[in-house]
Amino acid sequence: MQVGKSQSIICFFSLGLLFTLFTLSPTTVQAEDEILSTLLNDGTTLELNGYAKANYLLNDFYLAALYLPQPSNDMSVITNPSDPKRMEIRILTKRFSARQFGQYWKETISINNPRDVLQPQIQNVLAFIKLFPVALVEGDVIDIDNVPAQGTLVSINKQLMGSVSDPQFYSLVLNAWIGPRPPNDDFKVNIVQGHGAALNADLQQQFSAVSPSSKRIEKFINLVSEKKAEIARLKAEEETKILAIALQKEQEENAKLQAIALTKQRKELADEKNRLKKIADDNAKKAQEEQAVLTKVQEIKRLAQEKLKLEQQNSTQAIQQRYLDVVMEEIRKKQTYPFVQIFKKPKYQKLMKKGQISSTGVFSVEINNEGKILDASVKGTTEISILDKHVVRTIKRIKTLPPIPEPLNLESLQFDIELSFLSPVVGADVQ
Repeated sequence: MQVGKSQSIICFFSLGLLFTLFTLSPTTVQAEDEILSTLLNDGTTLELNGYAKANYLLNDFYLAALYLPQPSNDMSVITNPSDPKRMEIRILTKRFSARQFGQYWKETISINNPRDVLQPQIQNVLAFIKLFPVALVEGDVIDIDNVPAQGTLVSINKQLMGSVSDPQFYSLVLNAWIGPRPPNDDFKVNIVQGHGAALNADLQQQFSAVSPSSKRIEKFINLVSEKKAEIARLKAEEETKILAIALQKEQEENAKLQAIALTKQRKELADEKNRLKKIADDNAKKAQEEQAVLTKVQEIKRLAQEKLKLEQQNSTQAIQQRYLDVVMEEIRKKQTYPFVQIFKKPKYQKLMKKGQISSTGVFSVEINNEGKILDASVKGTTEISILDKHVVRTIKRIKTLPPIPEPLNLESLQFDIELSFLSPVVGADVQ
């Protein structure tokens, strides 16, 4: 039976749409079930209570999600300070400076909390806004967590920026969302009641589509590393300064004692010698104590160097993972579905007429340091041999991929990639 012209157009459109879906980056859109719950750093699992979109100066500012131990519409449950919580923010605006973001939080916290509650927390508010040290851009993800044993923890792109230890402070930040003046009219309703049957599918889809770029993740990894290194450096400098002052005082005291000894009368020499001996004993004990301090400083420096070396190793692993993410994304972009070859097989033709065929396979790929494909093979079959062979051929035909980063110092790299496919929709009258 021949397919009509209109049906051909529909099939062509469906194939084009499916090709677009196949070539989307796997990191662009999060799976829905991955954002219905979240995990705090201490291992606590929280569930989604609601999504909302915040506006600022009539523009989309950020997407928000509130996570609780269990979803609830009860404000007394939502605001319970002893329960862990997460306020997650996904930035929509192109760029928002650190100064603007800090001012935004000062304003929203101030207008949503009583003055007698806010006044004792002013210093904590100032400390909180300092945890956002650089401008935020579209895709950045901010987690503001209430961990009862630790206080309010702020992370940007999964990197812990710092905390406010006061257990009462988190309530002020949460009120910025659910207080009397939330970011916009429907914000509070969506945050408080937007779970279960009331879940806003459009907001969920938008929320899952926002994520930080690899460059932004790397930026905040570097910021945290630099902050740790600066703290270690300042600590070492302070300890060295303390030691230098102690040594200077000792030298001044010894010089003073020598000057006194030279001016003493002969008849006082015996008594002076006894006094100087006592001082010498005291100085010897003090020198031992100072040597112990110096040894401790050297040990601290050694530990700092070991820690820095470990962080550098971790950085190398992170570079390799980021590189593999880019390479795998390029490979996935090249994949197509060999519809015609598979549809010719009666077995698959019958299955496709009943519905779409879902296939997933794992493929082993080896590249050299210039990004050239050296080999590709099937590690875990898709259960469709035509599709397996097509994927291997497609990978081997890729002319070049990004070269292996120089810091990895590798001649070649072998890795496994999982690829998923969904056959096109076939009309019931297709032969």
